[in-house]
Amino acid sequence: MKSWYKKITAILLTVSLVFGGVTSIFAKTTGNGTAVYVPNIEESLDGAGATYARILCLKNSGSSNGTLLCTYDQLKDVKVTMNDGTTVSKQVYPIYKSTDNGESWKLIANVYDKEYGLLKTSQPCLYELPQQVGDLKAGTLLLAGNIFDNNPYTQSRIVIYKSTDGGYTWSFLSEVDQGGACIYDPTPTSTTTTVWEPFLGLSKDGKLVCYYSDERQKGDGVLQAVSLKTSSDGVNWSSLSNVAAITNKSDRPGMITVTALPNGKYMATYEVVNRPSQSRNNAIVYCKFSDDGVTWDANSLGTKITLADGRGIGSSPYVKWIDAGGPNGMVVISAKWGTDSNGNISGGQNF
Repeated sequence: MKSWYKKITAILLTVSLVFGGVTSIFAKTTGNGTAVYVPNIEESLDGAGATYARILCLKNSGSSNGTLLCTYDQLKDVKVTMNDGTTVSKQVYPIYKSTDNGESWKLIANVYDKEYGLLKTSQPCLYELPQQVGDLKAGTLLLAGNIFDNNPYTQSRIVIYKSTDGGYTWSFLSEVDQGGACIYDPTPTSTTTTVWEPFLGLSKDGKLVCYYSDERQKGDGVLQAVSLKTSSDGVNWSSLSNVAAITNKSDRPGMITVTALPNGKYMATYEVVNRPSQSRNNAIVYCKFSDDGVTWDANSLGTKITLADGRGIGSSPYVKWIDAGGPNGMVVISAKWGTDSNGNISGGQNF
């Protein structure tokens, strides 16, 4: 396996962000690889410091193929300049670049909302177009995320930015959808209407697909659905359809990721909050399959990811087919923790 795959597990990164500027950094090495950013907890808005880390290896960008880009949910405010020249403090999506398989990283851009006046960024997804979509050429970089306002929270918006110069400059492309206040409440009596956690891909017919979590279907008994919209140009989006929408006011699928398989099918993974039960909410990971990446059996919760002895995984899954491990390649699914055969958190294995 290529060395950069190993580095995917090492996304605790180090940099000092000053006034939204672009800064070169020296790699800080940990036992599991190279750190890209190590947060200063005193400056962080949350003790976690950084979450939702994403790495992208360029494959459709000519001489830049093999370059790694990284972003994450940076839980601190940065001073940035708005379109009217004013300076404000807000969250950003930092973009880091590595040209040496992750041995060293450089901050090349900060991406942030300039259209809606919102201060918060969260849940980024980096994607490189493998083929042209509308006027967007192959190799165009896309960054999807959830932006929202500061407390008091009133709205959530799934938006997409684009870059045509390898991630150095970004512009607003489109809004996919919008929902209510960005408040997490997984209880069966929840009334929240948030949209969360975008993930980008291509359908079999070449349309851009944005998958995300949708809390606005509670009137149908759905606590939260994993849903999608499609676009033939990245600007105009279809009506909503569902990947999984369970009408028991308990199952709460979310954090969907999707990968194309060599047999032409598509595989989705997602956590299901309130599984194995509401009192033992370990967010068990499930999967399901589609022939085209758009048509799914939305009434089915899918199949729980388990080994023969019943052990599984829970929370924050990510699925990827890679061309390694055998004649058909292999599917790799990561998650936050392992579970035993009863759905209890086991902590997984050490590496």
